[in-house]
Amino acid sequence: MNRHLWITLVTALWLTTTARAAFAAGYEASLPFGAETAGVAGIGTPYIHGSQALFFNPAGLAAENSKDVSLNLSPGWGEFKGPIADPSHQESSQKKILVPFSLLYGQKINDQWGVGAGIYTSGGAYANFPDIEIAGINGKPELKSDLSLLEFAVGAGYKVNSDLKIGFAWRMLMAKADFSVISPDGGGGLVNTKMTGLKDTRYNGFKFGAQYKLSEKTQLGFTYRSEVIFKAKGKSQSTDYSAGAPADLGQSDVTVSSLFPAAWTLGVEHDLNPTWRLYGEYVMTQYSKVTNLGVHDSTAGDFPIQLKWKNQNEVRIAAQYSGLSMPLRFGYIYSTAVTNKDNANATFTPPGAYHVLSLGTGKDLVLA
Repeated sequence: MNRHLWITLVTALWLTTTARAAFAAGYEASLPFGAETAGVAGIGTPYIHGSQALFFNPAGLAAENSKDVSLNLSPGWGEFKGPIADPSHQESSQKKILVPFSLLYGQKINDQWGVGAGIYTSGGAYANFPDIEIAGINGKPELKSDLSLLEFAVGAGYKVNSDLKIGFAWRMLMAKADFSVISPDGGGGLVNTKMTGLKDTRYNGFKFGAQYKLSEKTQLGFTYRSEVIFKAKGKSQSTDYSAGAPADLGQSDVTVSSLFPAAWTLGVEHDLNPTWRLYGEYVMTQYSKVTNLGVHDSTAGDFPIQLKWKNQNEVRIAAQYSGLSMPLRFGYIYSTAVTNKDNANATFTPPGAYHVLSLGTGKDLVLA
């Protein structure tokens, strides 16, 4: 077995109406990991093969007679901006480096079947406003969203014929989160509730995919990712802020429920000529089912955090030029807003559409 080291250089520019974030909207990274895919706007559905197919399209596990291990690290800078106490003023969150990663294994076991297993970052969100100054309040409450979604998956791809491959992956999702929210206390002050140590693991996720060779120059890809519902348990600590001294309201048990939504992806790869290759992809993510974060506090009872998100529609286009010593890849992503301006939340997602430009190159080195 040859050992391949893929070295890649990718830069991405986020152009959003209200925010800059590594996790730009909803729970997912706009530009996921992947040495080759990152340079072409995250497009991988129609052509991906080997171990990375487990994430992008499990049908690609049956694509080649190979065995490989893939380690991907994709650092990104995260910052949110949004109104909190004053609708006319935007607060800036703490800056943080976020590092989506994957460790994947893939192997072709015969002419028709390929298998894979691995662990990877599938989503998350980070926005922390630790010292909010609010008029009439003595003290500085915290507003925070810190969510990470990690998946372990195993899958298989099957080569139906020379033109069609299909694949299936089972997904175990592990969620960890800390949330801090503020709400009126009924007397002119605010209650700051900090929910920490939230954890849940779900075993019922899956992904289905297909790759179809339309012609010698054109390949199509399709994937469906199932939704997964979370009910994470942790601790809750509340503090009442008013004109007087902050009052500790005590600690209790808390359960926060939400879902990681279903998504449909359709992609195409087309060889225009020997030096130019074109890519396109459309992704619809069913964020309209994320209506709120359901919060149940053993002391305070139920108080859902309203989100009222909308479905996210994402269009990705990219190209690769191979007429140089190293390939030049570039791409563009346009994604619709998940929330509207009347229900924006500074710790989750900006209320505007966002745009991403990517540029990259890379080198495949055979080590042995």
